[in-house]
Amino acid sequence: MRERRIEDVDSVVAGLDPGSSPHGRRLRAGIETLRGRLRLAHGRCEQVDERRWADYRAALDTGVGELDVELGRVAEHHDVEEVDERVYPHLARLELEAWRLRIGEVEESMSVDLVTYAHRELVVEGPVRREDVERILDAIRVSVPFVETSPAPR
Repeated sequence: MRERRIEDVDSVVAGLDPGSSPHGRRLRAGIETLRGRLRLAHGRCEQVDERRWADYRAALDTGVGELDVELGRVAEHHDVEEVDERVYPHLARLELEAWRLRIGEVEESMSVDLVTYAHRELVVEGPVRREDVERILDAIRVSVPFVETSPAPR
């Protein structure tokens, strides 16, 4: 089940294409980074029940669709910072939702608090502070292996 779920998510993300954007290489690298981070976050996805997985997949499809629209919008932008400012929040939200799914059943307050804080940073009015969000996501990535060694939720 785990491999099927990971392959399913992989194929959805692999369908993202920045096209002939002047920033195509940079955007493809961001998409590949997202794929790797989703694989990491989905490390125990077989423990997620079908209902929660279906809800997650629906949200993933929505998020990927929104990212795809944004990739189309930035296709002709030439300002690297503007492209990053418009695309990064979508990439970060997709990763964050995967971590939220992974730790959702676990009573590990540090990881839950970090996910909540990152989510708040991504939905605030105004520009997303990428450095802040990345620090939070890095902390989540580091804290989750501890969660992974915890007994599986029953």
